[in-house]
Amino acid sequence: MVRVPSPSGELVEASLHADLVGVGAHRPAHRVGRALGRVTHALLQHVLCPVAVVPRG
Repeated sequence: MVRVPSPSGELVEASLHADLVGVGAHRPAHRVGRALGRVTHALLQHVLCPVAVVPRG
């Protein structure tokens, strides 16, 4: 089996050497609830530097 790294895991690892990590977020008009995707949510839980969440559009 080939193991593929997750996007959130890669970003958390990159945060070890970063001053800031930037990610995008969107708020679908037709959906109520969480506006953050899985990668952004995981990043905010585990990242080791400041995070800039930038809304789309």
